[in-house]
Amino acid sequence: NSLAENYFSRAVMLLRDKDFQAAFETVIKNQAEFYEATKGLQAAEDYLIRETKEIKDRISVHNRKYLFLVNLVAAVYQVSGRPEEAETNYVRAKDLLKEWVGEKDPQYAEGLNILASFYTGLGRFEKSLPLLLEASRIFQSTFGQRNSSYIHCFNQIAMVSLETGQYQLALDLFEEMKQ
Repeated sequence: NSLAENYFSRAVMLLRDKDFQAAFETVIKNQAEFYEATKGLQAAEDYLIRETKEIKDRISVHNRKYLFLVNLVAAVYQVSGRPEEAETNYVRAKDLLKEWVGEKDPQYAEGLNILASFYTGLGRFEKSLPLLLEASRIFQSTFGQRNSSYIHCFNQIAMVSLETGQYQLALDLFEEMKQ
């Protein structure tokens, strides 16, 4: 275990200040999963919080690595049954994206989508629907109606509409998608 931990730590150190986002994300996820499997969820959480603070202190909060870590910490809180802490982190990530890229950018729409999915999972449809509607407008204006992000978002809106008993809205959305 300590050998694997050592290799993960070295990989994170090498990638922390580099511009290899995908590799960084993979190593971070793998190390968090390693901690969860060998030491439990609390160890994974502690690791992710330490790494988030390290990125914040060394680089910036306006950084994709920091944003990735904030969302990952939120996911750990979510699976730990701590929805209030998860919500705080998902909202922070969304707000950082809004500040960082602006509210018309597809990356911001992805942040809205992540937060909406969190709310949908909790059955808080009244909070997820406005986020999904905003994200779908951004995706549509940026990519058009034939984009997979728009279609996925549109489908989520229809499903939330069904869950909330807004059957006519759901039918209208499904009909619009067929065109």
